[in-house]
Amino acid sequence: MSEVRIYGIRHHGPGSSRSLLEALDSWQPDAVLIEGMPETPQKWVQHSELATPVAAVFYPTAEPARATFAPFAEFSPEWVALHWALNRGVQVQFIDLAAAHYLAKEWSQGEQKLDPFAMLGEVAGYRDGEAWWDDQIESHVGSEALFEAVGDLMEELRGSDEPDELTACREAAMRIAIRQAASEGRRTAVVVGAWHVPAIRRWDHGSDDLDQGLIKELPKVPVTASWVPWNYDGLAFSSGYGAGVLSPMFYEFCWRTPPEQRTGRWLAMVAGLLREARVDVSPAAVIEATRTADLLAVLRSRREPGLHELVEAAIAVMADGRNDYLQVIADKALTGDRVGSVPPEIQDIPLRRDFASECKRLRLTQLTKHLALDVRKPLDLERSRFLVRLQVIGVPWGERQAVDGQLGTFREEWLLTWHPILETRLVQASHWGSRIRPAAVAVLSKDHLEASTLPALTERIMKALLADLPEAINPLLLALEQVAAIASDVPELLSAISTIATTLRLGATRDVDTSSLTEILERMVDRASLALPNAVVGASDKEGERFAAAILPIAHQIDGLVSEETSQHWDSAILALLRLKAIPGFLAGRLQRHAGDQKLVSEREQEQAFSRTLSPGNSHAWVAAWVQGFLGESGLALIYSDVLFRILDTWISGLDPRAFDQNLPLLRRSFGSFPKAERRQIGQRVVAGGTGTKDCQLDPERLRQVDSAIDELFGGIT
Repeated sequence: MSEVRIYGIRHHGPGSSRSLLEALDSWQPDAVLIEGMPETPQKWVQHSELATPVAAVFYPTAEPARATFAPFAEFSPEWVALHWALNRGVQVQFIDLAAAHYLAKEWSQGEQKLDPFAMLGEVAGYRDGEAWWDDQIESHVGSEALFEAVGDLMEELRGSDEPDELTACREAAMRIAIRQAASEGRRTAVVVGAWHVPAIRRWDHGSDDLDQGLIKELPKVPVTASWVPWNYDGLAFSSGYGAGVLSPMFYEFCWRTPPEQRTGRWLAMVAGLLREARVDVSPAAVIEATRTADLLAVLRSRREPGLHELVEAAIAVMADGRNDYLQVIADKALTGDRVGSVPPEIQDIPLRRDFASECKRLRLTQLTKHLALDVRKPLDLERSRFLVRLQVIGVPWGERQAVDGQLGTFREEWLLTWHPILETRLVQASHWGSRIRPAAVAVLSKDHLEASTLPALTERIMKALLADLPEAINPLLLALEQVAAIASDVPELLSAISTIATTLRLGATRDVDTSSLTEILERMVDRASLALPNAVVGASDKEGERFAAAILPIAHQIDGLVSEETSQHWDSAILALLRLKAIPGFLAGRLQRHAGDQKLVSEREQEQAFSRTLSPGNSHAWVAAWVQGFLGESGLALIYSDVLFRILDTWISGLDPRAFDQNLPLLRRSFGSFPKAERRQIGQRVVAGGTGTKDCQLDPERLRQVDSAIDELFGGIT
């Protein structure tokens, strides 16, 4: 005799799983129907190398980029029901709208992504839906009555509102599957999200024709389904996953730990995490935190301490009330970093298989966090190329870090962070090719047709070189030369020169032919040398700072990469800028200091330029900006040059009170950027009258008069 029992669960709720497991053990159904796309591959679920969290992936066979995912954790009720049935040889089936229909059309966005448990929690006075769930479901002893109560609650929440098209089709497909199972005379357990229970309960009301009518008119496409690894961060609601939970790792702990042992064990685990963060937590503190959590639960009329009580007790007692340790707890004990795995032979997406194969060959795992590479070693060089190729196809697993403040030449530091979205990206990138290297070439070859700016092209060239994709470089170089020939934005041209110079230096360590790129760099430097004077005339102060930041590094970056003739062209352009009048003061000062540092002008010429600039007739504001640019972030020029010190001292002393007040912010910003030791030495020179000694005879009355001005200018000298 057929009988159908419907179990409304919360997706990924361990309380639902515990109650569901007890109900299935008690009733022993002949068939289990589970909410999920029918194409979900059951064959590999019990494979020894498949470890949760994982996700079933579905995509149109001809369009892998349009993939959709269904994640599972070990505590997900659907996963628990699936294993219960498979372990007992009970018929099990996924019931929902088929992926072949779901992926065949664009569905309207009318469906409201409501969290019914959050609504219930709000009505009941809880902080959020998880707090309500923990107290009312997680702490509850499972029974049939519990599921009946949850279904009744959903009836009230949904009311008589008509579902949107997608929800209506999904629920129609579920009812059809239930009728089919019931017609076979089986005792059938139906496991669905609680929100759908009111509609599913009507499976035996009326005929099958109406539901069949909704489904049979839908379009259909061929679909491929497989399994991919997932992680807890992707299972969390904060990641944007609508059916997620706030604390996947905490839910795993609740699933694995008997209710009566949870408080003490969880707080002991947190104590270990805090000790790793160098917080001294004693066993006595763990005991006191346990008592505090129990007391909070009593005060709040809860069956047992929930997540909020546990966290509050841990912070208050074991972390001395310091909320900055919340992140330590959240990362490891609440969200967690667990990553699932699937057997290589079931990764049906060719690009995904190639990814797994390359990871194995290069001895990289998805749990790898930090990677230090020396690209002179063959294995490390291959690893670096592989990570760059992944970036090119839109799978940024690794992010290169600065080494000692700069991008190193031989040594590379990578931070690898795996996220489920990267599984999506791998599927989406598969339309570029079935293997990662050809796919990266295809991406760069297409991108050069779309890229129309120098920064975009130079970035692609750098990636092509670092990824060892010579077949993609030549088209990019041709496009770069064409764009550079008509480029009118000089700072953009300078930025491109900087990127190319960096690329050439990195390429030298990778045994890559960069002769074509060197020729383009020569032409770009020559073009920039000719364009600079006209570009900076009439520039605003803000534009002047932008030009200064772009111009100054070029000489060092191109050193040794271009011919001596090209370097001389660049030096001549810098000297030509120094002769211009209508350029921003900051830029003029910074270029003058740069010319001296590069030995383009003599020390005598430098002093004459300083004196000429600070002579009467120039605007006080322009001169102050010039001084700020000239001094930069170092006062060594004033410490070691009596002439420059005397000129600046004379200019500042000659300012009338109003001009001094107007220029004080710029001057103070300059001097304030100097290291403390340099400020002290300059102050001592001021006190000593500019001689740098303290033995000269000074007028005490005059010193008192300038004390306040020194304090304002230098911010106090200690």
